Amino acid sequence: VVAFASSQGGRLLLSIEAKADESFGRSIEREVSGARPRSAILDRINELCELLFGRPFRSDQGDDVQIGQLKYQLLHGLAATILCANRARVSQALFVVHEFRSDGCSQKKLARNQHDLEAFAETLGVARLPENGLAPVRVVGRSAAEVWLGKCVTPL
Repeated sequence: VVAFASSQGGRLLLSIEAKADESFGRSIEREVSGARPRSAILDRINELCELLFGRPFRSDQGDDVQIGQLKYQLLHGLAATILCANRARVSQALFVVHEFRSDGCSQKKLARNQHDLEAFAETLGVARLPENGLAPVRVVGRSAAEVWLGKCVTPL
């Protein structure tokens, strides 16, 4: 879900990735290694990594192991948020993972998702991502907007 809103700081873009206990998908390394021979996934991932981290996943020096372990869905979600915010010329871009928890959710899977989100946040310079809160993100690439990463939990 993507929405535009106004705040005291100006116009903002809010992008929401909704989850229960399903995973954030494959790691960046697995996305690349599992791609078909003529796939452009490596080029796309390198561009997204340059945008967020200021460096590609794969370079002449080899693969960036830290980036390779991150989940592609998170990389794509935040990068798409920033690109959309740049195009819309908003002052703030928020990427929020909205987690729906119920008795039917696996605690093990919820913990795995939390670990994956924290690893992603740490790579972006976020020391602690508060539950039901936002944290500013340090984007090394081109972003005209102030970027925030967040998590929201709704018990069902």
